[in-house]
Amino acid sequence: MPHPPRTGFTLLEVIVALALLALLTALAAPTFVIRRTDDERGLSRVLQRSRELAIRRAESLSLYMDATGRWSLGSDGSPPQEHIQRDSLKEGMGAAALIRISPLGGCYLESGSLGTAATLVQLDGVRCAVIPVPAGSAATFLPIGR
Repeated sequence: MPHPPRTGFTLLEVIVALALLALLTALAAPTFVIRRTDDERGLSRVLQRSRELAIRRAESLSLYMDATGRWSLGSDGSPPQEHIQRDSLKEGMGAAALIRISPLGGCYLESGSLGTAATLVQLDGVRCAVIPVPAGSAATFLPIGR
């Protein structure tokens, strides 16, 4: 007696289809990620490294940034007295800023230390991180969570 024809997919066909789907997803995923500008990434990187260093050293640090993008991290002072690290970002913020970083990892913008900045960013004081602000917003460097 002849066997009736089988319907459906074999295990090999299912595995090949899933592998192709995974490959296509891996290739398409980067296009859905929101890209940040190099300057935001640079500022975020500086803030995170400064935060980690303040926690490791168990002392308050000051991050001074001038209008041209040069920054200096040092022991608490205005600008920092003992320079721990110095470098510069690709682009300046348009105004100077003094950010205080606590040994617990929080940070805040020193009152009155920033004029009118060209770069639109917000500062999350709890995580000590940059929050991108949509273009056209009136916000500049705002201390949040202080």
